[in-house]
Amino acid sequence: MGLMGGEYTALRCGPRTAKIVLAPHLFTTGFDMNTVSAFPITQKWPAQHPDRLQLYSLPTPNGVKVSIMLEEIGLPYEPHWVSFDSNDQSSAEFLSLSPNNKIPAILDPNGPGGEPLPLFESGAILLYLAEKTGQLMARDAAARYQTLQWLMFQMSGIGPMFGQVGFFNKFAGKSFEDKRPRDRYVAKSKRPNSWASRSMRMCCACWRHSWRDRPWLGALRYPHD
Repeated sequence: MGLMGGEYTALRCGPRTAKIVLAPHLFTTGFDMNTVSAFPITQKWPAQHPDRLQLYSLPTPNGVKVSIMLEEIGLPYEPHWVSFDSNDQSSAEFLSLSPNNKIPAILDPNGPGGEPLPLFESGAILLYLAEKTGQLMARDAAARYQTLQWLMFQMSGIGPMFGQVGFFNKFAGKSFEDKRPRDRYVAKSKRPNSWASRSMRMCCACWRHSWRDRPWLGALRYPHD
């Protein structure tokens, strides 16, 4: 069955097909997916301003990336608080938009072709917003790829490493008797942290501050979150 059937949708990756089970009560036939209210996530977080981009997030290092950019580019948006305390990120409604139960996620009522666009993963969202608005992204091909390389470095290096430092230094992991995991991630975080600081200083000095720096801001502000 397809998505509207409410049982599952199939994702084909090469010769294999993954079956994803969906919450049947969230999907009914007759949905007009041209409206924001048709998306299951709006059942838990109703849109007060359905004409605006809907942001589902929390002020964590990863969560602030998109809100910082939205403020920078001046795009109207409506924020929705995804509470970790009440495990909102694991709710069926949130998983319908972000299947990996991670923040941030967005629902843009004015996506490509004028159709609503649901999107998760902060890096993908930053790239989408840059291309949508024509802001904070170089038009020159070489500069564009240089910008992307820093984004990918943050996504694969800064984010995961700093997150582990936070876990082993501030949250549940701090009670572990074995301090080797903590020391490992602290050491791995020091090197990219110095690179990030240098990159930020260079960009600001040259007045070439771009969206490639948005991911760094949350990590540098909340190094132990």
